[in-house]
Amino acid sequence: GGNDDEARASQSLVYLSLGRLADGFAHYDCRFGADPTSPRRDYPQPHWDGGRVPGTLLIWGGQGLGDQILYASMLADATGHAERVVAEVEPRLVPLFCRSFPKVEVRPIGRELQADDIAAHCAIGSLGRHLRKQEPLATATSAFLTADAGRPAVLRPRLAADGPRVPALSWARRNRKYEPAPSAQHVDFAP
Repeated sequence: GGNDDEARASQSLVYLSLGRLADGFAHYDCRFGADPTSPRRDYPQPHWDGGRVPGTLLIWGGQGLGDQILYASMLADATGHAERVVAEVEPRLVPLFCRSFPKVEVRPIGRELQADDIAAHCAIGSLGRHLRKQEPLATATSAFLTADAGRPAVLRPRLAADGPRVPALSWARRNRKYEPAPSAQHVDFAP
């Protein structure tokens, strides 16, 4: 039931925070049963079992923007397990992920399920069950995102203007349930 899912989802988060990835990812899918607002994609095809997919493996962003970025560290590894990998992600991430993962067909996630011929599917956060049993999701030295090479040329002239420079940092969530905890307001950085 819902209480069991909530307890197992919480336990999986504890294990993940302790670095016990195999234990943490074993019950990480319980997050969908624990939170009825979780954006689960109910495709009729089977969930990926970690084996070789003779066709298309669809990976869908089942969590927020920050989680999709974190779990994207596994997308390149997933390409070795299927003939074709398609990833549905937050629309703002599509250009970044297209640059970063050229072997993955990246699409914006929408309300409608993909109509392609899909052999198996997996939430992006659930890839760890098969791809990160021992090693970290990402390390400080493992760059997996590729910046837009043309962007500095556009920004430099704007930043070169005379006057004081003001560094900025913004972090906010759109998920109402969790918004207060990880979000920061500009006044939080005043001291």
